[in-house]
Amino acid sequence: MSEELIKKEISILTEDRPLMEDELEEPDLETEPDWSETPTTSPTHDYQTANKKYVDDAGITQITEPTGIATITFSITANKAQLIVAGGASVVLLTPISANTYYKCEIYWDSVNNRVRARINDSTWSNYLTPNVGWTTISAIRIDGNGECYYDDASGSLIEDFEDYDVGILDGQKNWSGSDIFEITESNPHGGTKCIYLNGNATGPWIQKSIVPAASGSQIIYFRIDTLANDAIAIFSTG
Repeated sequence: MSEELIKKEISILTEDRPLMEDELEEPDLETEPDWSETPTTSPTHDYQTANKKYVDDAGITQITEPTGIATITFSITANKAQLIVAGGASVVLLTPISANTYYKCEIYWDSVNNRVRARINDSTWSNYLTPNVGWTTISAIRIDGNGECYYDDASGSLIEDFEDYDVGILDGQKNWSGSDIFEITESNPHGGTKCIYLNGNATGPWIQKSIVPAASGSQIIYFRIDTLANDAIAIFSTG
């Protein structure tokens, strides 16, 4: 017996009268939806909404997760600079490293031939690494970090320097979206007058920017960490 019929019986019984035969009939079932019209594709990700805070139905503040696949990762961490690609293949580019020192990090990618390489301070290019995911372009750049870190003098296929940004919170400027502890500052730039500063004291902060997808290209960005316990990371993502 259906739940609807049970509720009807209870309502009728409280009226203190006999249950009529027509009131015991099962209700008509609704026509089953035409599932063939249900969309089968996932919604398009909007990088501008990544890592944004919102309040859910229970009144709890939530933060969305980054979108895209981390195809290429460049990191200065654990006293070394290294290149890592999806699947875990990696190469150490420089060790040891020094605190309070900017390093010029350059990455080259070629999705047609499925290969990535990198170098530090115009040194010899590393061997090519091969991501183990299907990818045709790089479509976003994400900056992560831990502790106090600086990012400056970007140039290349994806992003340029930060001279025409406003001093203050980076989130919301020029299509960057993410944690509000990333700032544009005039303190400790490598070149020019402004750089990105991560003010630490957070767990897993990140900020992301969507860019015009590029099948191949190169990107330079300078990294600096204030202590060797800190991490400075740039992640190049596919859609």
